[in-house]
Amino acid sequence: MTLATKPRIDKTDPYVGNPRGTLAADVTADQANLVIGVGLNSSGQVVVGAGASGILGGVIFAVGHDYLTGGLVQPPVAGDTIDVFKHAEIVNFAVTVVTTGVFSLGAPGVAGTKYYAHASGAVDATATAGVFIGHTMEGSRLIVDVSAA
Repeated sequence: MTLATKPRIDKTDPYVGNPRGTLAADVTADQANLVIGVGLNSSGQVVVGAGASGILGGVIFAVGHDYLTGGLVQPPVAGDTIDVFKHAEIVNFAVTVVTTGVFSLGAPGVAGTKYYAHASGAVDATATAGVFIGHTMEGSRLIVDVSAA
């Protein structure tokens, strides 16, 4: 996946409640470069999916080559401090599918659609048992607002 097609945070404001937290477990290769719903475990660490807290925000575990240095960006590991987005804009947005615990890239976003994160970490347009995380302005731009979570 090239930088031109990877989902990435385009805009964020660190003063509006985008928290940082300690990652509870290593990120797996299938979780890289996807929009994933996250929560906290009982120790207050960030976990993929709902955890003990329910969905509180989202993450993108950016993996690949750093376009400035050319170096390889590795997936985060347990104990790393990561940013959890609650208010942001994501470009190149696509649905995140979780099938029997395996993450994959789904269909591109559809303009004017509300998107929800689920207990598995999946992000899609199904409201049932999901937590609203944002809506699309254009199909590929997700406006994240998880202020209610």
